[in-house]
Amino acid sequence: MVLELERRWIPLEGSRNFRDLGGYTNREGRRVRWRHLFRADALGTLSDGDVQRVRGELGVRTVVDLRHARECALKGTAAFADGETVRLHHLPLNRTDVPDDDPLPEMDDLGAVYLWISRGVGPVLARVMQCIAADDAVPLVFHCAAGKDRTGIIAAVLLELLGVPDEVIVADYALTELVGQDIRPEDRAAVFHAYQQDGPPAEALNARPHHMVTFLEGIRTVHGSVRDYVATYGVNEPLIARLRERLLE
Repeated sequence: MVLELERRWIPLEGSRNFRDLGGYTNREGRRVRWRHLFRADALGTLSDGDVQRVRGELGVRTVVDLRHARECALKGTAAFADGETVRLHHLPLNRTDVPDDDPLPEMDDLGAVYLWISRGVGPVLARVMQCIAADDAVPLVFHCAAGKDRTGIIAAVLLELLGVPDEVIVADYALTELVGQDIRPEDRAAVFHAYQQDGPPAEALNARPHHMVTFLEGIRTVHGSVRDYVATYGVNEPLIARLRERLLE
């Protein structure tokens, strides 16, 4: 498997985990287009040079911020999104309704946590997919605090809909371990802090391959497939076809 890290990772002064999702080959032999889709950590501290690179060299037109409003207020948002040349969509991928019969799993099992999150954010996930498929949306970057958990869920679902094999999805998720070591612990555990107040276990800071394996296998166990999961929330075949048309060579 070739991840082409040197081409994929975009080193920036104010972002440690800004990565291109292009170049991955799907099960049909088609390839995700380079410089169309990016995943990242928080973008509120980009330098002027970073902004020039993101808007100029990368040509980003759309930003999808997956963080809670409190995080945006504390950490800042992508100030370069002016609403005209670069659009900002704030779509928090956080559960707001947590019933007593569906408690948060132990945070040392992140794959189970991702499954738990997926049970409460389907409509938001569908809106993210609609944003990506919209006319003139790409190049687009979606991000959370560390670019690991909420961003990892979106990346996994999207790549699976594009037909990318599980082993590639898992390897892409785990790249945070290579490039994101300088991300602050509080940002690496931002999902944990959204639901609990105590300090997170060490495993909550990591992006181990088995976390993503657990998530993908769990989605299929419950729903049959990732497509069946998202179809429940309106991500239908025409929308998936638009995603594939825009993002696959």
